Order: sequence, then structure tokens, then C-alpha cells
Amino acid sequence: MFNIVQVKGDDAGGYYGTQANYYLGGEAPSNWVGQGAEALGFKGPVDPGQFTQLMNGAVQPPGQDPVQVLSGVRKGWDMTISAPKWASVMITLGGDKRLAEHWKNAAQTAFNYVERFATHRKSVDGKQVNIVGARLIGGAFLHDANRNNEPSIHVHMVASAIGVTKDGKLRAVDLQHAYKHAKLIGQLVHAKFAHTARRDGYQVGLDDKGMAMLENAPQGLQDVSEALSTRRDEVRSEIDRLGVATRQGVVVVVRVTRDAKSPDAPVLLGHAEAIATAKNFGPEQIKALIPDTRLPLKEALAGHTDGTLPSYVQARLDRAQRANDQKVEPTPETAPTGVLERLGRQAVEYVKEAWNALNEHLKGKQQTDLAAFPAPTLQEPQARKDVFQPKEDYPLDRLAARHELAYQIRRVSERQAAFALHEVALPTIIAGLKDDLPGVTPETVHAAARDLTSEGLIKIGRDRKALYTATALEIEREDRIHAFTTAKKGTGDPALSRRASEKAMRSFEQAEHPLTKGQRQLVGALIASKDRFVSVQGGAGTGKTTAIRAARTILDDHKKQTGGARLYGLANTKAARDEIRAQGIEARTTAAFLSRFTRYFHTGVLPAGEDKAAWENTILVFDETSFAGNADMEAAMAIADRRGGRSFVSQGDVDQLPAIPAGNVPDLIGKLNLGFNVTLGDIVRQTNPDLRDAIQSLVGARAEQGNAKGYVPLAGARDVTERLQRAVPAWGRAGAITDLNLDRATDSETRKEQLQEIAETVAGKWRALSRDERAETLIIFPTHELRALYHDSVRETLRAEGEITGEDREQTVLRPKPLSAAEKDRSNNYAKGDTLVFSQYVSRIGARPGDRFVVDDVNKDANSIQLSAVKGESHGFKLSDGLCKLPRFEVFREAKASFAIGDRIRILPGDPRNLADGMRDLRITKEDGHGLYVTGRVNSDEPGVESEAKTLRLANGSTTLMMVDHDYSRTVYAAQGLSALRVLAGFHSQSIMTSFANLYVIGSRAKEALSIITDSLERAIDAVAHNPGVQMSAHTAMDHIDVDHFISRAKAEMETASDASGTEKSDPDRSEQNRDVTDQKDENLNPGDRSFADERPADLEQEQTLDLETDLAPGLQPEREIGD
Repeated sequence: MFNIVQVKGDDAGGYYGTQANYYLGGEAPSNWVGQGAEALGFKGPVDPGQFTQLMNGAVQPPGQDPVQVLSGVRKGWDMTISAPKWASVMITLGGDKRLAEHWKNAAQTAFNYVERFATHRKSVDGKQVNIVGARLIGGAFLHDANRNNEPSIHVHMVASAIGVTKDGKLRAVDLQHAYKHAKLIGQLVHAKFAHTARRDGYQVGLDDKGMAMLENAPQGLQDVSEALSTRRDEVRSEIDRLGVATRQGVVVVVRVTRDAKSPDAPVLLGHAEAIATAKNFGPEQIKALIPDTRLPLKEALAGHTDGTLPSYVQARLDRAQRANDQKVEPTPETAPTGVLERLGRQAVEYVKEAWNALNEHLKGKQQTDLAAFPAPTLQEPQARKDVFQPKEDYPLDRLAARHELAYQIRRVSERQAAFALHEVALPTIIAGLKDDLPGVTPETVHAAARDLTSEGLIKIGRDRKALYTATALEIEREDRIHAFTTAKKGTGDPALSRRASEKAMRSFEQAEHPLTKGQRQLVGALIASKDRFVSVQGGAGTGKTTAIRAARTILDDHKKQTGGARLYGLANTKAARDEIRAQGIEARTTAAFLSRFTRYFHTGVLPAGEDKAAWENTILVFDETSFAGNADMEAAMAIADRRGGRSFVSQGDVDQLPAIPAGNVPDLIGKLNLGFNVTLGDIVRQTNPDLRDAIQSLVGARAEQGNAKGYVPLAGARDVTERLQRAVPAWGRAGAITDLNLDRATDSETRKEQLQEIAETVAGKWRALSRDERAETLIIFPTHELRALYHDSVRETLRAEGEITGEDREQTVLRPKPLSAAEKDRSNNYAKGDTLVFSQYVSRIGARPGDRFVVDDVNKDANSIQLSAVKGESHGFKLSDGLCKLPRFEVFREAKASFAIGDRIRILPGDPRNLADGMRDLRITKEDGHGLYVTGRVNSDEPGVESEAKTLRLANGSTTLMMVDHDYSRTVYAAQGLSALRVLAGFHSQSIMTSFANLYVIGSRAKEALSIITDSLERAIDAVAHNPGVQMSAHTAMDHIDVDHFISRAKAEMETASDASGTEKSDPDRSEQNRDVTDQKDENLNPGDRSFADERPADLEQEQTLDLETDLAPGLQPEREIGD
């Protein structure tokens, strides 16, 4: 466990340094830590007086007078790093003090990582900028007991808020990255501990959460560990009593609930031993678990890797080395050798030539600023260029780290256009420790990150606290998207003139209904804009669909004047596509559109049934573009640019749910285009005024109708909190919030009970509705776990009411195991029993679309998996780790589910046969022993035309039957784009899915009535405030500056907890004020600005560089100093 909190000075030296260790004996061992401490001459055990002085804002180097650097309350950070309970028991009751050294060593690893990215502020050209590379001054203190005097090995790594800069100045430092990535840093600690403990003979692994566990630990050790863990339950009980939700509030609770430690060490040790004996696992049994064979301690702690790289990785690195030596490109492992494969390669080369010719054609016509759109993704397997391939003469000792880091970057960048550097660096270091990979160390990983930055393969944003990062490929893709949005502005051929469109809209309003000003501007942009590209920002419920329907009606009424101009819709989900079709507009999903027109992009030949003249007279409307990844948007734009047409309209909402692939197109457009062509501000969906006020509050501020810059983006936790403080009372007036006031879940069983209560409460509200009211109600949950619990309850009611009949039929079903393309290409992401469902022909294993294959074995060394087909054939399936494109398939896990006649069902999107495409309201109507008969309704493409009934037969053993799920509720993702008269929803405050975007979507679906059920409204608000749930575009991240991540609520909770204990309040406001003043002082104004070195300041004007020092040999250092 890794926890970091801010601390005051007070008697820090006395608190941390003079406590007795009751199980290990003597006073708590301590030592100075940090490069800043070393620079100041602080070495060896921590002197309590010096440390107290330091934590009160003053520094006194040996032999010099003290210098006051900081004032106010904030004086430093306490990084408390607690060992697993089983390890604490082994150390204290088993007497294995060496294991404590392993934990101290792991804690030091975490401190080193935190220090490497510590920042300080400096004035550059009159501006305050954050500089990476502050050296920390701190102390490490090993304690062996918690405040209930139970064995609890933990290390306090206490860092002062004063640091030493590279040029030897004393400055205030910031550790924001340690807060934001505490979970990953905690996993790093456990990985390091497990790694060195294994070298010392312990069989220690990592569980699914990355925590160190003793493999095959006896039940007795687990029982003793649990019996000696009462302090945790005591703290959690007090947290729940006070209603504390923030990290800072929790810290105060921990402090005010502790008792003074007992000085009677023998009594404590005897008590703990008695508890162990009572659990039939006393000290002797514990000691028996200590390994007999031990390395010398120094060698064990060195943490050298004894393993080898997987053979496929080693072979790849060897090829790269040979290629560098011979100055030739490496050959992919799966290079085509057969006749058919060579023909396939020639076909790919032909397509490349056609693509290059097309790009030259575009350049000649100057159709775009950058001209060259890459081809939409080809489906044939082919060799890929490794963009992370090192250049010639790349240091060999960094190759393995670069390879692993490149994989992590590919993995993360597929789903995030921008990410924090820590999100790829930490998992790389952890993988090196977990898998014992030689050459993958913190030093080589940081060096590889620095190399990728200097080579321009990844870019680092302005915010050096957050270290937002993006690949150069993603930034270039966003540049091409931007180029399309700005091309041919004002030169298009609108369907109607501006005057004719205004007249047509007035006629529509007289015949149909009035339009808001924003809707009128959207209709005008659709049918009368001279811009080739039109961007629309429309909040939830602002009437975008109504405006599209109005535009379609006007075009239908003016076919003669427009020559038959039409609207054509694109949407990323079938639900959104069907919503467009319901307006009488032809539409396809994005995937279907790209599949149909990719060949046209390369060859210029339209698919059968498509008319070129009709497409040239088409207005393409891409709906819900927040759901579109950058790659899909770019491909759609490339096809539209090739095919021609009147205009391309992109409409979405920045604050709604993001795409699963990388990118946030509305955010990108708003960033680079400085706003939107059309902004819809008036909410028209909600007829209940309180519900409307709540959604308007979440939007932030009422956008001026038609004002392209009227949208107000989210601005951090404080802004979200303020919006929630306005929205929640409005929901309260509408009776929309049900707060169950449950205590914080402290274990998996309690959490499951709370989820059950949430689901049952939603089900109870649903039962109270009439049949007609149920038909007009949308049920929404953020997670499938809540959906399943709700479905169990609802099905019991429907069976009692006679809607579900017959016996439940249990069957094996498939549930998604989401893997990115990079993850699919590595065997260690598969497990025995996983099911692969292919959606294309794969001759090497005899797969056809819809065929299932089960993973029988995983060969991590060769990066391959063994598959067995349904008919029993076994096939080896080699993966390429990014070198070659994989065939199209999805990965599933098997599960059990029960169905009966009358059940409402849906077929999951992964069904490759798309049997139920375009159908809704599916119900099981018959079961004949050979399969299920499912009846649903098919909507007509013509408005006002009744839907028709259609029946499907899903045969036993078919992939489609295995993808059936109950359809009594929707996930938030599936609900976006839908609306209903009333909405019932439930979510758990401690779920990672509790985000602003999810709450916004849930709250904006209802027209008249809304009911949201949660375990704790207070905790939910805090969770939502700190989890926006939306992505940034790469360009936004590059310019982003994080706001202060502490909110006023945390200060209030600290005061509440302090009041409960009768302790003296601190003055947080004064503390922050003093910190700001200190941070902004110029070098010549602070008496603490004393130089301890004559180093040349870093070049602060350099862009896209990463300032990371390493412990590598001097010859491997960069040629020049890298700075901000």
C-alpha cells in the first residue's frame, strides 16, 4: 500500500524519529534520503532536531546557519508504504528481519521514482513554469506497529516541501504526480518487494491487483494476519461516522483516532504471539515458512535480473542489432513465403502505389492543407513498420527497455490520444520486475523514454507536473483532421441559398413546430453553409435530432431546387444509427461505412448500387462524434474528401462519454478551430423544469444561442464540484436522488451487498410502475455487474406476473474480454479457456467469419497460443507483438446465464453475423430443443410507417446464440443517444465508472422523471468531481495546465475531523497563500536561494524534451543537457 499526504512541521523529528519499535526492538531505524539531502551533506541516521527544523521550513547545512525557506502550514509529504500483513507477521512473529530490509529497499525504489519527477517553479521570461528535476530532502523511518499495537511493518518516507534545484537553489517542490499515480507507484513497491524476496528464497508473486502475495500461503497464516488487523476496521468505522470522503479528511481521521503506543514491548509481543497460537499457527509454524537457502543480503537486495527475455523478444532484438550492423531493415517474423502470400504482398504494394498516386493528386489540387490522408486501414494481414525501431548505433543495454516501453505506449495510445508518461513508464518498470526481464530497469526505462522524446516519437506537453504525453503519430493524425476541417472554407456549394433556407425554415415552423435559435442555425449550417466542414457542439437534449429532421423535411420539399440533395448519417453505435434512420435519413454505423467504402478510396470504383452523382449531392452528417476515435474520423474524412459531396457535418458533445479508441474529436475541433460553427445551448428535452435546471447546471453556464464560443468546458475538480452543487439541489426538488446512506464498503462482500441493495432499490421503483409506464422507462447502470443483479430481481417479478413462462434454460454464453490490438498481439494477455471469435477468413487455421476457437495453451516464451476449433482441430496461432497485423477477431470469456420463454434479450455487438441488425424489442418466443426462436420488430426507413415483426432461429451451438444477453437495462454507453419519458439509474460511489460523463449522460436522458439511486451521495459527488470520465485530444493535452487538485471540501473535512478530536485547526487558506507567495518569488528575493553548485541552467526554451537524469554510465548520457 502506498499513501501520500501533506504534513505540517510541528515536532516532526520527535514524531517520526523517536518512536520505539516493539517487535523489532530499539528505536525506529532511520536514514536521510534524497539527492537534495546528499547535496546538503545530510547523511546517516536522521537527527530529530535537524529534521524538525527542516519540516518547519528551515534548512541548516552542516556547519552553516539555518535558512528559512518556507512559511505557512504545508511543510512536506508523508509517503506511508505499508507491507502486506502476511509479511508483517513473518517479520515480527517469525523473526525474519531480512524481509523488513526487502520492504525498506522497495520503499526506497518508490521514493526514487517520486523524486525523479518532482517539480519546482521558476520564473522564465516573466512567467512561472514548472521544472522537472527537483532533488528531495527527506528521511526514511521504519515502524513495526500500528496504533492498536499490532504488527504492521511500514516505512514513512517523509519529504520536505523544500528541494534543491539542479543549479543548487533551495525551492518549494511539488509531488502532484505521486498523488495522481499512487496506485501504480504502490504496485511498483510490491513488484520490487516480490522481485528481491524471490531472490532470497521466498515464493512471492503478484495478485490481479499487483499486490505481493505469498504463494501457497497456509490458511493459518491468513487467519493470524486477519486477527491482527483491527486497526483498519477501527479507522474505517470512524470515517463512515464522520462521512469523510476525501483523502485529506481520511488522513485527519487516522491521526485523531490513534492512541499512544504502549511502552511495554514484551507484553505486546506476547499478546500477538498468543493470538497466533489461538489461531493454531504460532511463532514456530511461522518461522518454518522462512526459506532455508538465502543469498547474502546485499546481493539479494541488488535486485539483479536472473531471468531471460522471452525468445521472441530476444530474436527481435537480435534482428534489430544485425539490421543495424548491416544497415538493412529487419524481416518480420511472419514474412510471406508461399505463393498466395507473395501475391498478397504484391496486391498490397499495388494499393500503396494507388494511395501514393492519390496523395500526389490531392497535393496537385491543393484540396487540403496537408494533402496526404493515409489510407483507411487495410484488412489484409501485412508486415508493419515498427515506428519505435531504434536508429543505428542505439545503445544495446537499452534495447529491451525500449521494446517493453514501446509496447506499453502502443497499448495505452490505442485508447487514449494523450496519457501521462507515468501510465507507460511505471507499467514497463513493473513488468521488468515481475517477469525478471534483464535490461528493463528504472534507469534504462527512463533513458528509453528520453530517447523516444528526443527522436520525436513521443511528445511531452507543457504541464511538467502532469507530464501529458502523446505519440507523434497521433498528433500528426489530429493535424490531418484539422486540415480537413479548415479546407475549402467559404467555397462550397450549398443546397439552398441563405435567403431560401431562411424562407424554408419559416415555412417549416408554420407547418410543424418552432425551432430554437440554435436549431435554426444548425438547419442553416446543414442546408446553406458554404463551408465544406461544419462543426456542431450540442449539449444533451438541445434538439440536434429535431434540427436534422427539419433539415431533411426542407430538402424533401425542395428537391427540384436542390437537384435531390440528401442527408446521409454516420453514427458509431447501432442505437444512434437507428435514431437517425427514424428521421427518414439513410444511415450506417461508422464501421459499416468504412468497410463499404474503403475499396472505393483506393480504386475510385463505387460499390454496387451507389451513384456518384447522388454522393456529390450529399450532406454527410457524422453524429455523436465524441464516440468516434481519431482513426475512424480521419478515415471517414479521407473517404469523403475522395468522393466529394456538399459538406461534412460533425456534431457531438465534448462532455459526454468518450470514444473507446483514442481521441476526442469535438475537443480537438474546439481546440484547434477556437470554437464551433454552431453551438446549441437551449435544452428542450426536459419538460420538467427542475430536471432542465440540473442539466443546465452540469453544462456549466447557459451558452448564448448561436454563439460559436458559447460552450464552457470543464475546468478541473473545483469547477465540477461547483456545477454539482447547483445540479444536486435541482435534482432534489424533482425527487430525483435516492441516497441509501450506506457505510463505505471495506471488503468485497460488503461491496457486493451494497450493489445488491442498489439494484433491488431500482427494481422496486420499476415494480411500482404500471405496464404502460414501464414501456416508457429507460433503466441505466454504469456496469454489467449492477445490470446482472437488477436482471435477476426483475425476472422474478416478470415470472410472477406471467410474462416469463417455462423453465429457465441455462446455457454457456460469451462475455467480452476487452483487449486492445497491442494486447491481442501478446500471449501473456490470454488465459486458458478464452474464446476467440473471428470475423474474417483466416486460412492458416481454417477460420471463417463467426467461427469460435478456444485457447488451450499459452506459450509466453514464443508469443503464441494454441487454439482448438469447435470441431476439435488444434492449431498454433503465432502472434507478432506489433510487427504484423492480426486478423480481425474479438476475445471473450465463457459464462453461464439462464433464459426462458418471454425473456427480453439482445444480441451483443460482437456477433459477426449481425443476424439481429436493425431489430428491436427482441423476445424469446419458442424453444424446440434445437435452439431458440426470437421475435422482434424491424423499423421502416420511412417515417410514420409501422414496424414489421420478424422471427429468427438461433441454433444450439451457434456463436450468435452464445452472444445473447438479457435486455432489461442498458449500460451508460449504450444509453447515450437515447431518451425516455422517465429514467431509473443506480451507481456505486466507489466504482471507477462513477464519473462526470456517466452522471451527465444518465441525468440527461429523462424528459419528465428521473430517479438516481446511490449508496452515498456525498462520496459519489466527491468521486464525480475527481473523475471527469472524458478524454482530451492530444493537442489539448500538449497545452494543458492542471488546476490545483485540492478542493475546498477536503479542507472542510479536515476541520470537521479535527473538531471531533478537539485538536487545533490549521489555516489551510493561509497555507496555500503562503505557498503561492513562496513559489512566485524571484531568485533574488528569497534568502533561501543559496547556490550549492555552479551548474549551467537548463535550456528552458527547448520544446518536446524530457528532463530525466539516469544512473547510466556517462557515455550513455545525452549529448546536451535536456531541459524545459
